[in-house]
Amino acid sequence: MPAMTASELADFLDGRHLTDLVTLHPDGRPHVAPVWYQYVEGRVLVMASGTAVKARNIRRDPRVALSIATPTEPYLYVVMEGTATVRAEGVEGTVREICVRYRGPERGGAYARELIADGDTVVIEVTPSRVMTMQD
Repeated sequence: MPAMTASELADFLDGRHLTDLVTLHPDGRPHVAPVWYQYVEGRVLVMASGTAVKARNIRRDPRVALSIATPTEPYLYVVMEGTATVRAEGVEGTVREICVRYRGPERGGAYARELIADGDTVVIEVTPSRVMTMQD
């Protein structure tokens, strides 16, 4: 199975896929969480509750991995390894963009407003250091 070109990778990541975000528990066990994402200028942005296990794990140990794959043929996947940071300030625009991306303008906008009003939503920013791709 051949790797994706840079253009194919960008096109794939512009699609609306669930991604599995892997963080590390304090004892080193992996924690996997399916998340929505947005790919911006080589970084992957994910929203979460500030008290979520994934956010707590990243604050302690920034090493992460992502797996993004299509569920049907033609099978495509991207696996990224890298580091992440958790940002609590200025997250409103990113949260809205991600919600609208996955739920559309009306439902996504309403969901984003709920999350922002809650006051606990953070953005996890993943900077990949290694990217592996495959396509069927």
